[in-house]
Amino acid sequence: MKRDTQARPWLLRSTLTVLALAALGAWAQETPTEGGQEKKDEKQDEKVEPTKWNEVSIGYTSISKGATTLSYDARPTEGLSLHHLSLLSPLSDTSPYARLYYNGFPNQDFKYQGFIALNHGHTVLRAGRGRYGRYEYAPGWQWPNDPSQDDVSSITIDHSISPSAGGFFTYKADERDARYPAPREPEHTRTKLIAGGVGGSALGGNLGVTAAQRTTADDTGFQPQTLQRRIDATYTADIGDRLSVEGAAGYARIEQAGLDSSTIRSYALAGLLDLGPATTLQFKFGRQDFDLNTIKNAYVRKRLVSGARLMQRWRGWSLQFGFNHLESERYRADQTFVDVPKTNVYDGRLYGRVGPFNLTVRGSWEDLTNEAQMQTTDTRMLQWDDRATFQAKLDRGTDVYSGYLTYTYRFQRNSIRDVEIGWHNLAVGGTYVVDTVLSAYAEYSMDDFRVIGHDESGIELDDFFPNSRSFAVGLNWSKDQNLSASAGLNYYESGDVKGTQLTFSVRRRLSPDHDLELVVAPWTQDDRLFDQTGYRTTFVMARLNVRF
Repeated sequence: MKRDTQARPWLLRSTLTVLALAALGAWAQETPTEGGQEKKDEKQDEKVEPTKWNEVSIGYTSISKGATTLSYDARPTEGLSLHHLSLLSPLSDTSPYARLYYNGFPNQDFKYQGFIALNHGHTVLRAGRGRYGRYEYAPGWQWPNDPSQDDVSSITIDHSISPSAGGFFTYKADERDARYPAPREPEHTRTKLIAGGVGGSALGGNLGVTAAQRTTADDTGFQPQTLQRRIDATYTADIGDRLSVEGAAGYARIEQAGLDSSTIRSYALAGLLDLGPATTLQFKFGRQDFDLNTIKNAYVRKRLVSGARLMQRWRGWSLQFGFNHLESERYRADQTFVDVPKTNVYDGRLYGRVGPFNLTVRGSWEDLTNEAQMQTTDTRMLQWDDRATFQAKLDRGTDVYSGYLTYTYRFQRNSIRDVEIGWHNLAVGGTYVVDTVLSAYAEYSMDDFRVIGHDESGIELDDFFPNSRSFAVGLNWSKDQNLSASAGLNYYESGDVKGTQLTFSVRRRLSPDHDLELVVAPWTQDDRLFDQTGYRTTFVMARLNVRF
């Protein structure tokens, strides 16, 4: 177990002190004093400041009334809040290494985590709990009176049995209370997960086995109580100096109250073969068998996947080509065979240097070679028969500046329904160090869509894909380690929505153990169609960090 990096300055000061005293002692022994007698070295004890491992950060945030329509997830915690409390006990010969982290007050969103290493680091215990609030989306911009809550608790134990073997145990509980606008009733679900596993060197390779059980209960009766059990085994080994293989097998059983049980079986094999000093071949095969008796409509009964990837490196360049083949056997509600959609996926990646720039080019094409038959009222296929992605990136960096330019294109097509979606994205940005105290950054991004097609009522699909633009610029100023400031502007527009976010912050070190930060952030957003989403507000936050 490594010591925390904060211990290194203390260790460095102690080491330099010892070396300095030793050097002075040696110099005094070699330098005779008047009368032939050596002058005694006068030692003065140096006071070494103890390392302060613990830290607490407390802040207060004021939000103006204009933020009533701001998303719950986007707004900071209002009022007094605990940003973090970190307690650390460093590792020593007589005490274990322990760390406690806490964030938020009990009446707010909060999270705390504990970590302790015992038995000279061979046994590690982790535990935590968090509660998070959110508002569920509702059509018509109607919001429930109370936010939904997620309460998650977990504990994990890792133990090293020997240098080549170990095991783990995990328990996790998730209690979700979902609130919706009327007339929908709230939902309350409880999920518990228990998992464990062991692994280590065996049979000339590495063998691992894991087992898990998950139970889900819906107190509102919307979903039946569900029990899932799963066991997985993996084995990896090196065959000679050029071939590495990995195999995996899994079995899962799903039981629901009042319904027949279902099972899932999975098998996989993957490997890596060195064809030469700069050439590598990867391959994989996988299969899943589904027996889902609780599903009453059409579902996938079997899924097959296979693929290979060739990687070549030469003179600072690297090139990859990959191929994947996917098959899915689909069955109807009466469990009779329907069809086997097949898809081929081709991808490639090229990386190297062009003059002073780094160049990365990648792309992929997903081709549906065997179509799926539909039993819906409209029997035209509902899957994309072509999907493609292309991306090119140039970047360069020095001690003074860095920059990048990225272009991405994504394409999707359903030829039977005459629907096409083309997405162009361009992003350019960089940083520049003006002098020893000032630096700047800027970024511009744009998204343009080209959509062909319409729904059954004749509405063009292009209306649902607005183009967007965003621009960010900022300055960072640091006079010294005691005083620094920053300013940032973020502007965005997407369709009928436009917004501006300004953020100013100043950080001041009051003493070696006390830091104060002040943040002022005026935000605005306008929506030409829905007034409910517009807002004008200002966040004012003060935060104090104390090390002890």
